[in-house]
Amino acid sequence: MRAPTKRYFIKDVSVNKTDDDLFNYADISTVLEQILISNKPSFNIAIIGKWGLGKSSLIRLVESKLKTNKNFLFQEINAWKYEKESLRRVFLKQLWQGISGKKLQSFQEIQRHFSALINSAIPKSDGNFPDGKTIKEKIKSKVKDIFPLVILTIGTIIAFAIYKGIQASAENVLMDFLFWEKAFLSYCKNVAVTLMFPILISLLTKLHNEYKNKETQKVEFSFPLETTDDYEMFLENEILGKLKSNTEMKFVTVIDDLDRLGLDKIVEALNSIKAFVDLPNCIFIVPFDDEIIKKALAQRRKRQFGEDSDVIESELILDKLFQFKIYLPPLLKYDIKQYTIRLVEREIPDFINDYCPQEIFTRVINRIIIHTGVSTPRQVKKLVNAFVSNFLIAREREESGRVEKGLLTGDRGVEQIAIVSVLQADFNYFYDILFMDFSFIDEFIKIVQNKRLKSTVPEVLQLYFEYKARNDEDENVVDVLPPYEALLNFLISTAKYRVGNIAPFLYLAQDAISMKTGDEQQQRAIAAIESGNSATLKTMIETKPEIVEAIISYVADCTDIELPLQAVYPIVALTDNQYVAQLSDIIIERTIEPTTDFMEFSRVIKPSDVLYVAKNSKQKEYGEKAIQNYLSAVAKQATPDEDQIIDVLKVFIPEYVKISEKSQESIKNISALCVNIASVSSVITILDYTDSNSFSILWGIGWFNKLCEHIVDENDYSAEVIDSLKKSFAILLNNEYHSKVIRSCIPLFKLPPLLKVLNDIFNETVCSKLNDDVSTKIANELVVHNYDEYHEVIHEILNRIKYVINKDNSEIFTAFTQNYTKSESMGTVLVYLGINNYFTYIEKTLSAFIESIFEDDVFDDLFKKIAEYFTKSIKVELFESLKRKSSFTSQNNYTREISIISILFSCKNYSNNLEEYVTGTILSKANESQNYYIQYTYFEFIADVVGMAKNNINDQSGIETYKSKTINLFPSQRLKCFYAVERLSGNFSKEEFTKLFPYLVTNITDSEFERAFAILVDNENVRPQEDDNLNDYQKFLVNHLEKAVDPNKILKILEDISKRYFNIADLTRKAMSNTATDTKILINMITKCLIEYEAVTDAAKEIVPMFDDNQMFSVLQEIFNNLPNQLVNSIFKALIDILNESTTITVLVNVAKCAVGHTTSNSVTIFFEALKFSINRNNVIEQNIEIIMLIPKLVEIGDEIQQKEFINILYHGFLQSSSEKIQGAIIQTVKQKHWTRPFKNKLKENDDKLEIFNKLAK
Repeated sequence: MRAPTKRYFIKDVSVNKTDDDLFNYADISTVLEQILISNKPSFNIAIIGKWGLGKSSLIRLVESKLKTNKNFLFQEINAWKYEKESLRRVFLKQLWQGISGKKLQSFQEIQRHFSALINSAIPKSDGNFPDGKTIKEKIKSKVKDIFPLVILTIGTIIAFAIYKGIQASAENVLMDFLFWEKAFLSYCKNVAVTLMFPILISLLTKLHNEYKNKETQKVEFSFPLETTDDYEMFLENEILGKLKSNTEMKFVTVIDDLDRLGLDKIVEALNSIKAFVDLPNCIFIVPFDDEIIKKALAQRRKRQFGEDSDVIESELILDKLFQFKIYLPPLLKYDIKQYTIRLVEREIPDFINDYCPQEIFTRVINRIIIHTGVSTPRQVKKLVNAFVSNFLIAREREESGRVEKGLLTGDRGVEQIAIVSVLQADFNYFYDILFMDFSFIDEFIKIVQNKRLKSTVPEVLQLYFEYKARNDEDENVVDVLPPYEALLNFLISTAKYRVGNIAPFLYLAQDAISMKTGDEQQQRAIAAIESGNSATLKTMIETKPEIVEAIISYVADCTDIELPLQAVYPIVALTDNQYVAQLSDIIIERTIEPTTDFMEFSRVIKPSDVLYVAKNSKQKEYGEKAIQNYLSAVAKQATPDEDQIIDVLKVFIPEYVKISEKSQESIKNISALCVNIASVSSVITILDYTDSNSFSILWGIGWFNKLCEHIVDENDYSAEVIDSLKKSFAILLNNEYHSKVIRSCIPLFKLPPLLKVLNDIFNETVCSKLNDDVSTKIANELVVHNYDEYHEVIHEILNRIKYVINKDNSEIFTAFTQNYTKSESMGTVLVYLGINNYFTYIEKTLSAFIESIFEDDVFDDLFKKIAEYFTKSIKVELFESLKRKSSFTSQNNYTREISIISILFSCKNYSNNLEEYVTGTILSKANESQNYYIQYTYFEFIADVVGMAKNNINDQSGIETYKSKTINLFPSQRLKCFYAVERLSGNFSKEEFTKLFPYLVTNITDSEFERAFAILVDNENVRPQEDDNLNDYQKFLVNHLEKAVDPNKILKILEDISKRYFNIADLTRKAMSNTATDTKILINMITKCLIEYEAVTDAAKEIVPMFDDNQMFSVLQEIFNNLPNQLVNSIFKALIDILNESTTITVLVNVAKCAVGHTTSNSVTIFFEALKFSINRNNVIEQNIEIIMLIPKLVEIGDEIQQKEFINILYHGFLQSSSEKIQGAIIQTVKQKHWTRPFKNKLKENDDKLEIFNKLAK
């Protein structure tokens, strides 16, 4: 840099001459000189003053004055230098060396060194070594000893080189110079050290044995004595010896830097000095800061005597030890500033001339460098040197172009450098924390000035303040601690000189990277990397993201084959995006180097960090290789750690489909390892069910077996475990593990709390694929559970599987099926057992069931389902019971027997049993007993059984006998026989029913009609068809039509059995009186009847009464609408002859309406007849008007004769009627038909009527 002759820095040395004495210590040195000259030893002198105040300089001034005086011998002992040794012994040695002028070593060290050297190197008197060998033989022997070692070393080198070459070929690594360099270093680390260390130990052991067995040489040495007492005696003799030649000699020993020792060492030093107080002619001069010495003595006193010891004791000790005390007074600030200016002018004139003119430097000294906390010359030198150093660095940066010229060394820049220099030198901790936050300078001042609350003070600044509670609140306010008032004063006094951005002045001493991070930060980062301290690195990145550049640089350039990657991997995720890829690339490159111990790597690096770095590296091939090596190492660990295995899988399973096949295979191996060593709860946390294929590959049946065993062994029904069971089952079931998964689940069916879960997962689809063996094992586990509590889920599962019952499980199924009384679901089980012919194994249950069905109808539905599967023995038992219960007894209503028999008749395979029962038990009792019918209940029972058996047994002879007996009983036992006949319907022959027919249609009450009618309908095929019988049947039906339950059915039968009726009006009236009658059916029936009438006149006569009832007429109108027009015309013609003056007005009105509604050749004629017979009836004015008003609606009366007839009949009606309403209706009709002229012409014969016409016509 600069020429070595330039003086830019002040050296902190003691003043050696008066000319250098800038603080006028010469006066004090004269006093000290007089004390030394005028007082007879021995005595001690204390030079008391603060550090750096010039105590050593004062002593040097005295020593320079007395160095020509032969009666004084000066020597110096630096106590701080020997802090770790026994100070008393050090003082003795130093005193002896100073007096004797010789250097002293310890006896043991000299003896060990020289004895070993001489005895191994000197031959015996005959010229040979102690072992008898000559020098030449000795050399050959040593060569021979090490030859095997040489051969072994060469062999290992060749083998290792071959191994690394094979490894490089396998991994496609370039075998360049760098590769062989790293291979050699790896050899030295892993092979040479391991191999050579035992050999070297062996050789050293051999040399030691030779040394022990050699002849002892006669070489003797004399050494100073070693004990303290011996030294004191020896030292006193030496001093006395010197005094014999010069009785005035004074030995002055300066013990410097005493106050730099630890407190305990200070006390030890004082005790050592006290031991030499009585040595003749010895003077000890000890410069120290009395506050520190007193503190050390006070601490010792408190340790010995407790907290009540007084500081005065320390003062007394010092008074007793030091006979003379010289105090150096503190320097005034003005004196310090003047001292500093003169010091700079004298010591570093080159700096002033070359860089910083005196005027600027003086201003900086007065304003900034000499602050209120400066009190010693040493402190001044430190501050000035700090300023000069920072200024020169800033200047160099500007000259090199790395910093804008003048930015740092301009007028304001110099002041900033001075401020930073003071903070560096005197307030170093505060300077360090500025790198965390540049605003701490202003923050520090504001905290004090605003009396901030403690909770608002940044943690790193809290040590500077004391905290006092407010009177009205619990929180504390802060005030600066006394030791830091100087810092506060400095920050306040220099505030006006500071620039806005202090960062360039803090970083002026860093390289390109540390300009952003700071030298200290950079070194901390490197140290953290080397020690594997990722926590520190994370903290540093959070506070200063730019530190990553230093980390990247170090990792890239580090040649250490044991680069602790565990420190740098975790920090990648914390770095800014701009650094992530670069840092990831360099880490990956270092990771895949051949020297990387991946077994160790896998133990110290988190999987999430490996994946993150690999993903963010642009070198995807390298990243995949790093993952591959990492996973392979994890899978091969001899003692795998559960937590690490879990973490690895948690990170890499989501990436499974994205990584290489080798990595996938490693993940598969790790998963298998995880299943073996990890707890179920741990495995569950990492399972990923989203990809069923990956799940099957990674976990498979091994995991499912472990899960099932865990549930069984631990009774673990937690939500997490159950959820995993469901999902694992669903995935693994749909692949090659199907049968194994199912079998793993079988033990789970033993666990009652798990039944609902199993019911969910063993759905229809799953159960449909189960074989009989598995189904049976599941069923065997299910049926032994508490039926009352779990029957619902048990049945749901059983209904889905196809299980087998045999001798082995018949007992448990018998016990299980006996619960049929508790749940209807058991019916399904019993049906299944019956269908599959397993009733043989549960006959005990079926026997109980037979007893149950005779007691309650609740089991009828189940009986219907299973009866057909009963075994032969159960059938026999059933019918034996039925026979016993079929006997007559007044207490039995036979309801259960009827239901059972009915069910049996509906079943298959019971025909023989039933026929034997009916013929041998029921019919025999009915036919053989003459009075069985006396008991109505028993009579009904017999009738019910026979009714069920009538068409279901082959031997009908008994039934024929029973029917004949019943018909014969009908007249006397009408009610009972009705019941029996109803049951026998459909089984009568024509002859039998002909006998029965009269009883059914004669003298039948309304209450009996429905039963008789039902019997007749049911036996329609055998009903007698003769006319007399038909007439009786018709009358029977019509007579009960009005109150029949189903009149429509009667109407249809009447329609079928007869071609015409002789009283249609009566039939219609009765039918319409029944609200259940369907009018359409009635209309259709009468229409058909009218059509089939042979004589129309008869038909017309039948329907005339229907014209006289408006309700029936509405039906008749519908009937006319359905009749052919020709038939209607014929009926009109027949009615013309039937109508007369006695015909009711209602009939005449309705006939007129019917004529208007149907256009036939006889419509006008029949209308005219109705009008003719009605118009002269003055007592039915409204009906007359209704007919008259229909005339305009009548079809055109085209015949002139008919028109004249209508006009004539209306004319006579007008003349004869005294009702103006009728007259008005006639006038209105005449006008509408345009008959006004001919009508009035007729009225000319009667002036009065004409006048009325004209009047009403208006």
